[in-house]
Amino acid sequence: MPDLLWYVRRLSAMSAEEVLYRVRMELLRRRYRRLYNKGVFPPVDPPDLTRYRTNLSTPHLDHPLDGQQQFLQHADNLLEYKWDYFALDGTKEKPLNWHRDPSTGTISPRVYSLDLNYRSPKVVGNLKYVWEKNRHSHFSRLAAAFRISGDEKYAEHLAERFETWVDQNPFLEGINWTHPLEHGLRLLVWVWCERWLRGSTQHERLFGANSPLWESIERHMRFIEMTYSVGSSANNHLIGEMAGMFAASAAWPVFPRSESRIKLAGRLLEQELARQTFPDGLNREQAFFYHVNVAEYYLLCFDEAQRCGYTFGEETHAILRRMIEAIYALTDKEGIAPRYGDSDDATVLEIMPPGESRFSWLYLMANELLGTSFPVGQDSDIARFLLSYESKTVAREKNAYIRTRSFPDAGKYQLTTDRDLPSEIKVVAHAGPLGFGALAAHGHADALSFELSAGGKSMLVDPGTYTYHFDDDERNRFRGTIYHNTVVVDEIDQSRPAGPFLWASKAGCSVHDWIVDPDGSRLVASHDGYKSIGVGHLRSLQLHGTRLTIEDQVTGSDQHTVDIMFHFHPDCDVVLKDGNIFARRGGVEVQITPPTDWSADLFHGENELGWYSPVFGSKVPASTLRIRRTAELPVTSVSQIDVRIDVGQH
Repeated sequence: MPDLLWYVRRLSAMSAEEVLYRVRMELLRRRYRRLYNKGVFPPVDPPDLTRYRTNLSTPHLDHPLDGQQQFLQHADNLLEYKWDYFALDGTKEKPLNWHRDPSTGTISPRVYSLDLNYRSPKVVGNLKYVWEKNRHSHFSRLAAAFRISGDEKYAEHLAERFETWVDQNPFLEGINWTHPLEHGLRLLVWVWCERWLRGSTQHERLFGANSPLWESIERHMRFIEMTYSVGSSANNHLIGEMAGMFAASAAWPVFPRSESRIKLAGRLLEQELARQTFPDGLNREQAFFYHVNVAEYYLLCFDEAQRCGYTFGEETHAILRRMIEAIYALTDKEGIAPRYGDSDDATVLEIMPPGESRFSWLYLMANELLGTSFPVGQDSDIARFLLSYESKTVAREKNAYIRTRSFPDAGKYQLTTDRDLPSEIKVVAHAGPLGFGALAAHGHADALSFELSAGGKSMLVDPGTYTYHFDDDERNRFRGTIYHNTVVVDEIDQSRPAGPFLWASKAGCSVHDWIVDPDGSRLVASHDGYKSIGVGHLRSLQLHGTRLTIEDQVTGSDQHTVDIMFHFHPDCDVVLKDGNIFARRGGVEVQITPPTDWSADLFHGENELGWYSPVFGSKVPASTLRIRRTAELPVTSVSQIDVRIDVGQH
């Protein structure tokens, strides 16, 4: 359980309006506890299925799709009851227990959900593993496999999963009735499962008039209406909650409150997109994964709106276009994205062949729904078919979307050479606010850090997220300053954590100079994260040709230990030789020349350094370079990074 100080800090992040809302929620919680204990809830209205069953036809697949065999093989894992999300690699669970954490085996208690301490690993295990399983993105894989192949085995297996889930999760019982975001994401998936199961013998079983699933759907939407996120918690969670309610109400206008729910969700979706997005198009969470996730929520809602005749405003269209353009701009020539901020690697729908980028189907949807023309390759054939998008996108000329743009509102700056060529070098530097709102829940203490890719290969990286609730030390380590390519003073974080999604202090950044010219790019910025110890940090990053020069000025007085951190991708072979550091990966070599009179140490899978999280819940050894000096301040250091790319190996 959080300590008293956490509650004080959490309360201080709330407005008076939010405090009153939470008081009302407590009264509601007590009322429903009484109903739960009696075993009687107000009944829900039966669905009027004539309001959506007028056209259940689906397009026919008349040719094999690119990646179809791989996709179906991926779906076959589920037929064998294998889990393959996060760090799970073929873990079997049969029979399915929807309250069980497959990573630890912990089964959360079947009690009144709003009393359940779901943040306690002792009670529920690793919460993210439980919730991801119950978000049902894997349901979409099974439904899509039926839609592609016509093989009823996928539909039958999906029907079994649906029915066991409804049977094991009565209203307000257990872990899966604790947070409205989970309900919203489930509804998004269920909408597409119903659509892709049309023509199956299982469709009537699951979505016919006598199916118990309809009661669960209506309960899901009522739960969202009662508990949706407000105030300091109204970040991407509120968007996901409203996206699920909007999509389900639009796809299935079968309940008396369907129309009012569409209006409520549509209004909040428009409001929150404007509130949670910087003018330059990046999400204010300061976590690239959540930027992509939010874009996915909105594209799915836009698709549903187009199907039902609902119209989102032009400004909402414009903001969403800028969000998709930002994804395209910040990915390198091979589509590798930056990793700043939190990520849990989840996706709503699984409609790409395994190993393919999710960006292709987002670009496909943007082209269809927003009038953009991003290049979309053969890897999106499955998504195009499943979404019923018949158009074949013709790529615009190379420079139609600016690939070297930076994002000053969000504080993300790109220093690039040879953009989109085999010799491309791309640096993304971070000089913006910590995160969104009072909590900054998904930001990392990464002020003035950077990531570097060369020739389409990540070389200097953000090590990732690894965990949220399960291990507080690892949570703080991976989002802490020492796990980012920046300066650390006295092994202190620039921004100091006060809980898994809460900060006691937040570093603020200032940009002093940003120059882009034919000879290169230069960023000069500072942050105030060490003001409590009388220390400042000013960093200059200059990319000229194939050389990145980093100048760090650490100001103040007294003696301090200053570390300059460099984290390498785990596929890099890193050696320390003659005072220089060489990292090789494929045809790319990076040489770091550290400042003179500083010590250099390499770590690889040590107790606290030398780790990288490729996906949520997993960490692997990787090389970390620490350049250190203990001295009286001020001190200035200059580090040089030279990049060599063997184009012939690409």
